[in-house]
Amino acid sequence: MEQIYEILVASGFEQIAVIQEPVTEAYAGKWGHDLDLKRYIERGKILAVKPL
Repeated sequence: MEQIYEILVASGFEQIAVIQEPVTEAYAGKWGHDLDLKRYIERGKILAVKPL
C-alpha cells in the first residue's frame, strides 16, 4: 500500500485516498481458476487530485 502512495505522490497527485475492498466471491469464482485469489490480489479504489 505504501508503494501506491509513493508512486502517486511522485507523479504529482495530492489528497490521496486508497479504499481497500475485498475480492468478491463472484470475481474469484469467475477468474480464480480454483486458486485462492484473496491470497494473491487486492481490490480497491484510488481517489486523488492532480493540480493543474
